[in-house]
Amino acid sequence: MAKDKKEVGRPRIFQTPDDLLSAWEIYKNYCDNKTSIKTEFSNKISDFITKEIPTPITYTIEGFAVYNKMDRTTFYDTYVNNDSASNVNHNGAFSHVASRMRDECIVDIRTKLDSGIIDTKLANLYLGRYKDLYSLPKVATDDSQEQLLNRLDTVLEKLGGNI
Repeated sequence: MAKDKKEVGRPRIFQTPDDLLSAWEIYKNYCDNKTSIKTEFSNKISDFITKEIPTPITYTIEGFAVYNKMDRTTFYDTYVNNDSASNVNHNGAFSHVASRMRDECIVDIRTKLDSGIIDTKLANLYLGRYKDLYSLPKVATDDSQEQLLNRLDTVLEKLGGNI
């Protein structure tokens, strides 16, 4: 008679792929609505003015892991690289969600670079992290509007649809 195996270690934070996806949506909302406090001197009223300004941050898998109180290695080991014995009922769905999360990180970075939210001087920092961004076509400033739209269509196809 075989004894039942007991699971050893900490219980999973996300029990199902839907739990993981729900937490990802909460994290994206947190990133998009991040604010910071800015204080500056106003010559008009001769006093300091403090105001809260929106400062959205980019989505990252590492940031998601920290936001959910786990380290990056644990996230990858538990939800990305370990879709086998302990995930029998989910048939690789955790790694599919993690892949979608990574794709959304790439789209978010590219969108924030193109819209000027992220300074283009930092582009190489992000391009080094996500090699997929290298394959996207560069936009020359002397292109016609039609050429720019064609290039945008190409970018959207490579990213897998609409932004």
